[in-house]
This record gives sequence, structure tokens and C-alpha cells, in this order.
Amino acid sequence: MSLTSKNKQPAVANEMIENQRVIAFQDKLKKQTEGRLARSSRLVCGIWGEPKTVKSGLALDFPNKQIYVLDWDNGCEPTWRQNHEMTDRITLWNPEVRNQNGELDIQKSEANSEDFVLFVKSKIAEGEDVLFVFDGVDKWLDCCTLNVTGSSKIGKPQKMKFEWGKRNAPFYSLLMMCKNLDCDQIYITHAKADYGATGEVIGSKPNWHNWGDYMFQIISTRRTRKKNDVVYKAELLSSKTNTALVGKTWESLTVGTGKVSWTGIPELREGLI
Repeated sequence: MSLTSKNKQPAVANEMIENQRVIAFQDKLKKQTEGRLARSSRLVCGIWGEPKTVKSGLALDFPNKQIYVLDWDNGCEPTWRQNHEMTDRITLWNPEVRNQNGELDIQKSEANSEDFVLFVKSKIAEGEDVLFVFDGVDKWLDCCTLNVTGSSKIGKPQKMKFEWGKRNAPFYSLLMMCKNLDCDQIYITHAKADYGATGEVIGSKPNWHNWGDYMFQIISTRRTRKKNDVVYKAELLSSKTNTALVGKTWESLTVGTGKVSWTGIPELREGLI
């Protein structure tokens, strides 16, 4: 065998491997494309605002869906009791496990959360039209922070910078497990102060780390006054599925003397945002 033919052998082998990888990739691409074409545009919506600004009310306002709430914030139960007659169409699950001193057992709480997500996945497989709600993304973030620092308030880090991965890993792991559910989804969190370069408060922003990057739609809520009425407003801040609606504001709830008027967000209920 000549030296030239010996040199050609590795090149031929590499070309064959590359061709095999291309063929295998084409199969994966076809499967992913078919799955994308088969599913409808999904609701993956984040709702954030100050406490008591009807975030949970908006999330539960889907009368034709089976709703499953991973209720880390324990905030959906009052809305479920007062406004939904404790219907069995809405399932609430608070995953928190605490010891006798009130200290969080994050491993058991995380396992409880994962078990609930697997339960919801089984309901989807059975054919239910499901809306999954994660209420309290900020509460889950605080618990993950507490697991690293011993304090739910980040403030001055008590651990070396590289150890923040120990907080982020469980935080994103659970959320991504939720996001992989094949159903409409809503994630709720509170607002936190947004600081300028010199330390002054310049506004507010959602307290969900960078989870907003994964949302297809984001809604903010606030409480206002109109004469003698208290008016709760919601604004669509962004949408990958209906750009024309971005910037629209709805008066979702009006409370006045002897009257309560709920309109919610019709486009959200209908999956049109």
C-alpha cells in the first residue's frame, strides 16, 4: 500500500462519520419540525406585580380548563375559595415541608414539587385540557437562596461567588421541568425594587431572577384609584405570540361602594395574547 493511500484512509473515514451524523441529524430535525407543526401556539405567560393586585385572580380565570397550581406562595387558595366555590376543576398543591422549628426542608419540598409536576404530566397524557400555574416563583427563589446562604435575602453574599450555582441549579431545574409540560402555563411572582447605577430606586421589576427570558408573554399588574373606586389594572408588557397587543392595559377589577366588577383579561382567557 502506498503512502498516498494510507493518508487517504483517515480522510475517507472522517467523511463517512460526518455523513452518518448528517443523516442522523436530518431524522432529529424532521421529528422536531413535525412536533412543532402539530402543536398550537402555547401560553407561557409571566404575571408580576405588587401583592394583592389580582395576579392569582387572572391566573385562575380560565373556566374551560383543568387548572393545576403549584402554590409555593400559598396565594391561590383564598381566590379559589371566594371566587371559584372551591371547585374540583382547580387543584392546589403547596409543596413546602418544614420541621417543628419552621425551617424549610428544601429536598423534601423540591421532591413534592417534582411529584406534582409528574402528576400533571399524567393528566395531560390522559387528554385533559390543562393550565399549569406556578404561583410564587420568588418564594421558590428565596428557598434556593436560603439553601446556600442561610438567608433568603441575598444582600452581602456569605458564600464565594462561584457557589451561586448551587442556588441556580435547583431553581432552574424545577422550573424547566414545569416548562417542559405540554400545556398552557402561567408563572406568578412579586415585584421588587429596581435600583439605578448610584443605588437609587428607579422603579420595580419582577423577582424571578432571569426566568422572564423564558416567557412568551409578560403581564404586569397594579392597583390604582379612580374617584371613589379602586381599580386594578393589567398591562401586556411583551408578547411573542400577539405583538399587536403589546402595551394594551385592561381594568381587570373595579371595587367601589357596594359593587365589585370583574372583567379580567378576555384575550388571556381566550389564549389570544
